[in-house]
Amino acid sequence: MDTIGATLFENEGFLESPRWYGGQLWMSDVLGEKVLCVDGGGSIRTVCQLQDLPSGIGFLPDGRLLIVTMKARRLLSCSAGSVAPYLDLRDLNAGTPNDMAIDESGRAYVGDLGFDLFERHARGSDGRLMLVRNCRDASVVADELAYPNGIALTSAGDTLIVAETDADRLTAFTIRGDGSLTRRRVFAQLPAGSSPDGLCLDQEGAAWVAAFNGERFLRVKSGGQVIQCLRTPGQRAVACVLGGVSRRSLYCLMARTSPEDLRRGESQSRLEVVDVTVPGAGIP
Repeated sequence: MDTIGATLFENEGFLESPRWYGGQLWMSDVLGEKVLCVDGGGSIRTVCQLQDLPSGIGFLPDGRLLIVTMKARRLLSCSAGSVAPYLDLRDLNAGTPNDMAIDESGRAYVGDLGFDLFERHARGSDGRLMLVRNCRDASVVADELAYPNGIALTSAGDTLIVAETDADRLTAFTIRGDGSLTRRRVFAQLPAGSSPDGLCLDQEGAAWVAAFNGERFLRVKSGGQVIQCLRTPGQRAVACVLGGVSRRSLYCLMARTSPEDLRRGESQSRLEVVDVTVPGAGIP
């Protein structure tokens, strides 16, 4: 096992949903209620400041940034720093919306935890995936998920993989032509207590996944074999994405926090990067 390399950024927030787009790294700062961008020179800027907690982000074909807001339970769009409503999810949500992946046609897959993350309600297997086809059309395409978290789409656009945090597994679906999901199956059962969070894919079909409680990032093959492990001692592994010129830079978000600290708004986040051999593939 190895530890991660260079630290690029630290703050007293909770960094989430890293995305490589347009030669830059984008991410949410949930507690800071903003979206950040890191350019090729390492300079960090605030893309937009919100009045809600942002989680999943992604990009539409026209370049607009979409943002999941966790408390208002809606999608916002952002262009040139200007934020506008995109779609209200409250009538569709069973709980708090979380991560998101947007395919090349602009369809967005949004995770619904199935419970209110900010209340001490019992957690179960009521999580769902919602498909947002456009700013007027959304529907539930998968249910009975145990805390759906990170979402990734293969480069062929035919498979979706979602992390089920409370089941310690990655679950795959086949994507039909209309965007609906079928053929639910286990992509990888992870070690007990891993609590998988954000994930991304590489060109060998493996997934890099953040093990939130396991304090490590795992590279895992379909079937569950762990083939690489990056330790994050004392830090929760939150999310990762493969980016850079050749998509061989693994950007890793981690936090010194706990679920109880997060409810109080307490966290120290870090962005680190390590070079890997196999380039990234798919979305994010």
